[in-house]
Amino acid sequence: FQPDLQRSLVVTVCQRTRLNVKFSVDCLQNNGWDVERAIANFEQVKVSFLFISLSMTLYSCFRQATLGSEAYLS
Repeated sequence: FQPDLQRSLVVTVCQRTRLNVKFSVDCLQNNGWDVERAIANFEQVKVSFLFISLSMTLYSCFRQATLGSEAYLS
C-alpha cells in the first residue's frame, strides 16, 4: 500500500472505532488492510469484551450480595 492510502485507512479506523493510531494500525494489519473487515473484527472483539466485563461485574455484585446462613431466621 502507498503511505498516503495507509494513512487514510488508519484515519478512517480511528474515526469509526475511536481506537488510537497504534491499535488502528494493528487492527488493519491483522485484517489485511481491509477497513470494513477491520471494523467488523473490532466490533466483534468489543462486544465480546463488553460481555465478559459485564459478566464479571454481575458475578461480583451477586457474590457480594450473597448472605450467609447466619443472616436468615431459623
